[in-house]
Amino acid sequence: MSATGTFVCSICGEASQRICLYCTKDACDNHICEKCRRCSDCCECESAYAERSSASSETPA
Repeated sequence: MSATGTFVCSICGEASQRICLYCTKDACDNHICEKCRRCSDCCECESAYAERSSASSETPA
């Protein structure tokens, strides 16, 4: 049996199990870029977060 460490996302406070490869902050799945593995503070893949934010801000008609 192996223990899995659970940390707290430094951006939103949710449980996380990953760290940013650039700054090493703890970050949850919502704040880690799948492409570069950086947190949303360090990520330079603007398109990935622009798409997420526009999709989450849309309201159903």
